[in-house]
Amino acid sequence: ATISIIGTGFMAGTGSSQITLLQAEGTGGSNFTVSLSSYSVVNDTLVTGALFRLGTPVNGTVYNVRVYSTGGVSATNSGASFTKTGVGAQGTYVVGSGQPFTTIQSAIDQLYYDIQPTSVTLTSGQTITIIPGMYNEAFKLYNKGTIAPTATNRLTITGDSSGTGVTINGNGTGCNGGYSVIEVTAGYVSLNSVVITYSGTLTYGIINCYMSGAGPGVIVDNVTTLYDNTGAGPNHIYYPKGDCIVRNSKFISAGATPNMGVIFYNPTLTTGGNIVTNCQFINTMFQSTTNPYPMTVVGNSFTGYTAANTSAINLGVNTPAIIAGNYISVGYIGTSNSTNAQIYNNLIVNPNNGS
Repeated sequence: ATISIIGTGFMAGTGSSQITLLQAEGTGGSNFTVSLSSYSVVNDTLVTGALFRLGTPVNGTVYNVRVYSTGGVSATNSGASFTKTGVGAQGTYVVGSGQPFTTIQSAIDQLYYDIQPTSVTLTSGQTITIIPGMYNEAFKLYNKGTIAPTATNRLTITGDSSGTGVTINGNGTGCNGGYSVIEVTAGYVSLNSVVITYSGTLTYGIINCYMSGAGPGVIVDNVTTLYDNTGAGPNHIYYPKGDCIVRNSKFISAGATPNMGVIFYNPTLTTGGNIVTNCQFINTMFQSTTNPYPMTVVGNSFTGYTAANTSAINLGVNTPAIIAGNYISVGYIGTSNSTNAQIYNNLIVNPNNGS
């Protein structure tokens, strides 16, 4: 987005620019200050084309532009001359204390606001970065009209590389009407390197991919979910669609009865299979139901069960399925409805919990 600035002394009577710095200071809605670039000093009283970086909050915010020049510092309210360009979302979207956005949802909303004038998909993918801290909120990842992530241009939300510095506490905001902490109604989105916690009961679970409009291609990587449910509650990841990858993650339930760590559901999509690998399921299970597309469950561990006769891995209709290299402390692999399941090199310590 660009703005025009009306003031005095921009050339200081010399015939050339005397401006050394332009800054926009937000008031009302955002107190973030951003430097402006790529501007042109037309004359002593007019500056045009000052670039307002994408990824900076604009909705509900008035910016006072501060002009630093050899003649001193002047301030002018530029809200009335703010204009929006139709360029794609290539900005930097950073969430955290002292950053342009203090909530994850506001960064998501701003990204879609920035690309709204276009009718194209994300041109080269887009990342929202969350700096370490506690975030008491639920949020939604959604499509905006004809603007949607694709297999090659995905929307990524990521915390720090350790995967432990960013905690999203879903109890902070009512959790999408009690359905979930994170609601995914778009395809080809990635959630990386965060911890998500919730205490209580959710209709669908921590990450809900079941809502209308949800598409394939969701990636969950280096994510820990802590679900302090009171009983056999819903799921950690609920009904991701085809071409989904869940990897390097940990799903922990504190309830007395194991619940579903990940449950897949592919009744209509014709896209490829799903992969779950290198994950820890602690008092949680894996299930795939009504899923006629390839399913690969490799190199995971299932521990912490207290219930007898529980399937750690339960396959519905899968053609084919590969279940290999998994460690199961208590429980078994259920394949009663599966077709062409290849099951090998799994270590099951106690298939029936002593019963």
